[in-house]
Amino acid sequence: MMESVAREGNERAALKQAVRERMWTLPEEKRVVVFPGARGRIQNFVGAEVAARRLGSLPEWRRASVVKATPDAPSSRCRPWR
Repeated sequence: MMESVAREGNERAALKQAVRERMWTLPEEKRVVVFPGARGRIQNFVGAEVAARRLGSLPEWRRASVVKATPDAPSSRCRPWR
């Protein structure tokens, strides 16, 4: 039983890492990554300011009483529209 739980945990961790790798690679391939790069972080990307404005226009965003915004560059753009 414990062995299968551990194996599931390892499989889940491997899948999550594969998704991260893809999410870091795709913007690099599309050449939309902005300084400081994509690997190991929430990427800054071309169009992040427009995306933040669009987020700010959503009714769900406007109704929210609590919003978590990380200090990363793309997330920081969301704060002025809150």
